[in-house]
Amino acid sequence: MLGQIYVDMFLTKNPTRTSTTSGMGFMLELFNTPGECHSQLRMSTEIFFDLHGLLVQRYGLKASLHMSTIESLGILLFICAGNESNRKCQNRFKHSGETISRKFEDVLYCLMDMAKDFIRPKDPNFHRIHRRIRYDKRRIHISKIALEHLMAHIFGFHFHRMSK
Repeated sequence: MLGQIYVDMFLTKNPTRTSTTSGMGFMLELFNTPGECHSQLRMSTEIFFDLHGLLVQRYGLKASLHMSTIESLGILLFICAGNESNRKCQNRFKHSGETISRKFEDVLYCLMDMAKDFIRPKDPNFHRIHRRIRYDKRRIHISKIALEHLMAHIFGFHFHRMSK
């Protein structure tokens, strides 16, 4: 009697989730249903494929033995677009939590490499200071702080800032 209760509570497991749709099947369904890609991944199918091609050709996104680059990008976008958990992504794409995390990280690194090429200030030398920063009384000018730290490092002493 006691043994049967133990078996029922701890050894009898629920059957694994089975679905007719794999992760790649889910992605193909998104692409073939009008508006669904934008609804789930927050971008049109055309933009998705443009981003995918760019990440593969220029930023080194690679497929693995069991997952395509399309599915990898889909995982990252699914998580970011819907603020989804790893567990929900496991259920949707039918991969382990470790695989979801690894693929998310791989695509994220490719996106960070891409950001270096696309996100740049208009003036890389910062000759002009934006008026909101220039006239903000709450801020201490960054060059003054940098100079104080440099002097402290070189001469071994600290300046005392006067507070207003």
